[in-house]
Amino acid sequence: MDTAQRADERVVLKLEHICEALSAWTGIPIERLVPGRLGGADYGQLRQKLEENIFGQPEAIAAAVSALERRLELPERPGVRRPLWNALFAGPSGVGKTELARQLATHFFGDPKNLIQIDCSELDREHHIDRLVGSPPGYVGHGQGGQLTNELNRCRHGVLLLDEVEKAHPVILTKVILPLLGEGIVHDMNTGKMLDASNMIVVLTSNCGTNRLQEPAVGFATTEQPSEDAQEKAIRAAIASHYPSAVLSRLDDVIVFAPLSEASMLKIWRREVETLEHRLGQRGDEVRIEIDSKAEPLLLSHIRGSIRQEGARAIQRLFDKIVTGYCLKVLSKGKSGQLKVLVGDSGNDALQFRLAAGKSE
Repeated sequence: MDTAQRADERVVLKLEHICEALSAWTGIPIERLVPGRLGGADYGQLRQKLEENIFGQPEAIAAAVSALERRLELPERPGVRRPLWNALFAGPSGVGKTELARQLATHFFGDPKNLIQIDCSELDREHHIDRLVGSPPGYVGHGQGGQLTNELNRCRHGVLLLDEVEKAHPVILTKVILPLLGEGIVHDMNTGKMLDASNMIVVLTSNCGTNRLQEPAVGFATTEQPSEDAQEKAIRAAIASHYPSAVLSRLDDVIVFAPLSEASMLKIWRREVETLEHRLGQRGDEVRIEIDSKAEPLLLSHIRGSIRQEGARAIQRLFDKIVTGYCLKVLSKGKSGQLKVLVGDSGNDALQFRLAAGKSE
């Protein structure tokens, strides 16, 4: 082979090639490595993806996307080392706090595996700190590592979710969470090393103050309810009285999630319909589900108290119990077709299930 042929076969190494290799080796999303890949259009797309999966929380989503854009589009302040974003998500259970963290891991970091989730309700004793960061030499459990430190060794670019942080022991707040929020570091007691969490989004979730709200289920009440502003003020006051100022001062945002509106509940319900159709289709069943517009609020009205306490989880449980259960019962008899759920004609609000040609089942 002559020199001219060898010259023609040379591979030109471009920036994109280097970034792809680095992404494969380190797990860092390629969007974080290629300059200019996270422009304004990408942030708009991120917001759209989040709103497609989380209903009724446009302000929370907008705050998250805006904070990430501010943080990543400008160089960090000189001498500052901290996580990409520190946020406290507060509000009732089941309104999307944990789900927003999951969706950020999926759509911002590119993989749902880029989520580290720690349940702080299991860390209510001082010695539980060893579960998080490992035991020092000479103590029981040394060599096994901790839940948090082991996960940070696996994933250095993602979302760190500390669920129900108000239930963690105060020692864990001061010795683990404060350095994490302030400097983006976690001390691994097992190895003595300082682990870098500066490329993580740190999300704390809290139900603090929501148990004081005695409002009926939003969207189905017949009596006057406290305004969302009043509820948010009550939650923020509870947060200010519960958490040390040292923790609050290290947060970039405290976002109070709104209670689920009736429109949001119906969107969650209809997404369950789509999900069930997809799940049934994956196993080869051809079933189409149609729920009458009068039947949807009637079904949800049966679980007013549960929705207030559990949010979307209560809706999913009701759907599985009534609709999923009935579909499986019908399919076990070898039937298929279009399933309709509607309010009966008897005037007593009884539900009816009709399959295909309109025969009552």
